Amino acid sequence: MSDSIRDTWVLVLLLLSWIALLISWLLRHENRFQLNEIGILVKVRTEKQQEKQAKKAGLSRFLYRADGTLRVRTFAAFCDGSDPPPAPGVTFQEPYTSSKRKHVYKTLFKGALVRCWRFICTNGLLAVSLSWWIRNCEVIANELNTDFMNYASVFENMKAAAEIHSMMLPLASFVLALYMNQKMAWFNSVIDESWGVQGKMADLALTLSSCARDCDDSDVRAAKYRLYRYLNVAHLCLYRTVSANEMSRVTLDDVLNIGLLTPAETKALQRSVTPRSTALLWTSLIFQELAKKGRIPDNVLPRVLEIVTQTRGKMDTLAKELTRVTPISFVQLLQLMIDILLFLTPPCLAYKLETQRDGYTVYLWPAVGSMVLSLFYQGGLKFICSM
Repeated sequence: MSDSIRDTWVLVLLLLSWIALLISWLLRHENRFQLNEIGILVKVRTEKQQEKQAKKAGLSRFLYRADGTLRVRTFAAFCDGSDPPPAPGVTFQEPYTSSKRKHVYKTLFKGALVRCWRFICTNGLLAVSLSWWIRNCEVIANELNTDFMNYASVFENMKAAAEIHSMMLPLASFVLALYMNQKMAWFNSVIDESWGVQGKMADLALTLSSCARDCDDSDVRAAKYRLYRYLNVAHLCLYRTVSANEMSRVTLDDVLNIGLLTPAETKALQRSVTPRSTALLWTSLIFQELAKKGRIPDNVLPRVLEIVTQTRGKMDTLAKELTRVTPISFVQLLQLMIDILLFLTPPCLAYKLETQRDGYTVYLWPAVGSMVLSLFYQGGLKFICSM
C-alpha cells in the first residue's frame, strides 16, 4: 500500500474517532445542568443515574428485612438472640484475598483508573493526529503555499514541546506521588478511627457483660438492651452525618419505628446539637444506675468513663477527618500541572518517535505512550478524588 493511501486511511479513521469521542462527550453532558427555581445552574441526574442510585440505595438492611417489612427490635428477641442483625451490605474496601494478576486485572474496570477513559482516548487521538501531521506537513505546506507548516517548522515546534515536557515530568511526578501518599495516609487514618470507634463500643458491651454480678437479673438484662440500643443509635448518628450512602437518609423517626428509641428519647435527640454524644452520655448513665443498685462494682465506673470519653473523641475525630478537604489552590495547581504535562506528551512522543519508515506502527507507538501516561497520571488523580 502506498504512503498516500495509507495516510488517507489514517486520516479518515482519525476523523471518525474524533467525531465518536465528541458524540460520547455530548451524550454524557446532555441535560446535565439546568436552572433551579432561583436561577442557579445546578447539576441534575439523568434517568440512568437515578436508576443506578435507587438500585444502590435499595432498602436499608438496618431498617428493613428482605421482604420489605420493618426490622423492629424487641427486648424479647434481644434476650433470646432470635433476630440477629444482618451483615453489612458494603465494606470500607474492595475485598480481595490475592494479589495475583488475574484477580487484579479482573477488577480493573471497577476501580478509579478507567474513569478517565475519555481523556485517555483524547490524548491517544491527539498523538496519532500529530504523527500524521509531522509526516504530511510538507504536502500541506505545498498545497497552502506557505513555509509556516513545513517540516522544519513543525519538527522544531515539537522539539520545543518535548523540552518543556522533560522539565515538567519530574516535578509533576513528585507532586502527584506526594499527594497520593498523603491521601493514602489519610485513608488509613480514617479506617483506624472507624475501627477504633467499633472497638471502644465493643469494650463498653464487654465491660457490662463481664462486670455484672448476675447476668440473669432483670435489671441487668434491661441495662444490656438499653446499652445495645444506645450504642447502635450513637453509631448511626455518626455515619448518617458524614456518609453519602443509605445511612444518610435514615432519620431519628425511622430509628423510633424500629424500636431503638422511645418517643421521649427521640425528642431529646432531636433537640440535641450532637445526638451521637447524647447517646454516649446515656450509656454512662446506665453504668451509674447499675452501680447504685449494686449490680456492678463501683470501681468499674472510672474505666467506663474513660472508654466513653475515648469513644466520643474517636467519633469526633472521624467526623472531622471525613470533612477535611485539601486547599483548593493546591488541587488547582496539581490538576493544571498534570493536564499541561499530558497535553505536551503527544507532541513530545511524535518528535522522539519520528521516523521515515512506512507502516501503521509509526502512528501506534506515540498513541500507546500517550495513553499509558494519561492512564497513570489522570488515573492517579481519579484515585485521589475517589477517596
